[in-house]
Amino acid sequence: ASNDFATYDESLFKKGIDDIKRAVTLADRFGVKVVRIFAGDVKSGINYEQAKKRIVEGLKTVAEEAEKKKIFLGIENHGRLAGKSSQVKELIDTVGSDYIGSTFDMGNFILVGEDPIDAYKTLAKHVVHIHAKDFMKAPDNFEG
Repeated sequence: ASNDFATYDESLFKKGIDDIKRAVTLADRFGVKVVRIFAGDVKSGINYEQAKKRIVEGLKTVAEEAEKKKIFLGIENHGRLAGKSSQVKELIDTVGSDYIGSTFDMGNFILVGEDPIDAYKTLAKHVVHIHAKDFMKAPDNFEG
């Protein structure tokens, strides 16, 4: 599902909730057990600490639907807003639903300067899905 809970725009916030609920309904219909979701995107003037309350509000709302249908929602560590394992774990723990977990993207941890092995140690019991990829930093003189 596509969502951005790190927003004060009510229409975008509600759209994210509706998109996830629709994805949960489709997952249930097709026998899929996990739906990948996001915390939100980095924006000018809002950081993780500022966005956390709003993200948790959105996650708690969609967790209710996931629990009813027994579909796991995996928060992907996507980008720089809630991209660190400690942040993903904090969101999962704060929501407190057995159906909110981690879509563990090992490459994205490299993006935020975190060792994927250390990140896995932090999130292991919460992982509901894995994205396997790698990143490599381009040399400073790289063009293209």
